[in-house]
Amino acid sequence: MEAKVLHNLHQQGKRVKIWIGAGRLRKSGSSAFGNQPEMMSSFGMEDFAKKYGTLQPSQFVDIISLVGDKSDNIPGVDGIGNVHAVQLITKFGTLENLLQCIEQVEEERIKKALISNAEQAILSKNLAILRSDLPFYMVPFTTEDLTFIKPEDNGEKFTSLLTAISAYAEGFSADSIIRRAFYLWKKLGNH
Repeated sequence: MEAKVLHNLHQQGKRVKIWIGAGRLRKSGSSAFGNQPEMMSSFGMEDFAKKYGTLQPSQFVDIISLVGDKSDNIPGVDGIGNVHAVQLITKFGTLENLLQCIEQVEEERIKKALISNAEQAILSKNLAILRSDLPFYMVPFTTEDLTFIKPEDNGEKFTSLLTAISAYAEGFSADSIIRRAFYLWKKLGNH
C-alpha cells in the first residue's frame, strides 16, 4: 500500500523522501530498526551509486531476492551475500535473466546455490516487490489526506494517544516521536 501512495505522490509532482531502518540499504538483510534518530537513514541516489555501482534502484529488488531480508521475512538464496548478489545482477541484469543463464555463472558454489534455490529466489523477489498497481478500494484515501499539517489542538490529541500507547507497550517510549512531531510542526509554522 505504501508503494501505491508514494507512486501517486510522485505522479503529482510531489517530492518524496523515504526514511528506512539504517541497515536496509546499507547492509542488505539487516534488521536494524528503531525510533532513535541515529537508527534511521536517508539514502539518496548518490549513496545508491556508491554502494551498488552501475545498478539502477529498480534492480534493488533483484539484489534482495538473492540476499534476502530477515526483517521482512524474505528468505533469499542461502550462501549468496551482498557482494555476489551485486556482481550477479550487474552481469545478468535481473533475477529472471540470471536464472535463465545459470550455466554462465562461473563460481560452482554459487551456481549450485542458485539451482537448488531458484524457486525460493523467485518467491523472494515477489515478496520484495513494492506494488503500486493496487486498486482504489485497497487504498481508500487520497494523498491529500496524508498532508502533514499542524493540528488545530496543537497536537494534544496526538500526544495523549502516543502517551496512552506508551503506557501499554512495554519498553516503548513515544517521547522521541512527540518531540519530532512538534519540531516539524514548528518548522511548518516558519514557512
